[in-house]
Amino acid sequence: MRALLLALAALMMPVTAAGTEVPTLTKGPVRAVVLRVVDGDSVEVRAHLWPGLEMRTLVRLRGVDAPELRARCPLERQLAQQARAHLEQRLEAGVVELHDIRHDKYGGRVTARLLVDAADVGADLVAHGLARPYSGKGPRKSWCNNTPPPDGDVRSDTLFSSP
Repeated sequence: MRALLLALAALMMPVTAAGTEVPTLTKGPVRAVVLRVVDGDSVEVRAHLWPGLEMRTLVRLRGVDAPELRARCPLERQLAQQARAHLEQRLEAGVVELHDIRHDKYGGRVTARLLVDAADVGADLVAHGLARPYSGKGPRKSWCNNTPPPDGDVRSDTLFSSP
């Protein structure tokens, strides 16, 4: 089985005549079952690739940046916990569709848009102030340069201001 998965992975990574890897995109949809929410922008899924062929993989939400649980400040940690809780609640049904799937720049996982009932989960996180749009290029903005509003609600538009 492991050999079959390795062969499938090799087929998904075309190589040019010069031997350099060509980035691939799988449009999807690929149905998957959410096994766990890792943090505000990453989940582990069991993807259904073909009848009788499933693959367990980590998926980072394409196009968004959520605060990190291993935070540099208390505000980021609090936001990260809220983002993860929101994502867990949003994915309670467990079945999602992966769209626009690519290999992640760090390896070991893929990036994809996650849809639940045809709604983009990453866009939902951004709409709720729990993530920011992110192209995957360049430095990410710090979540620690802002202070929470007086009412204690850390989901504020001030989080999207420039440092």
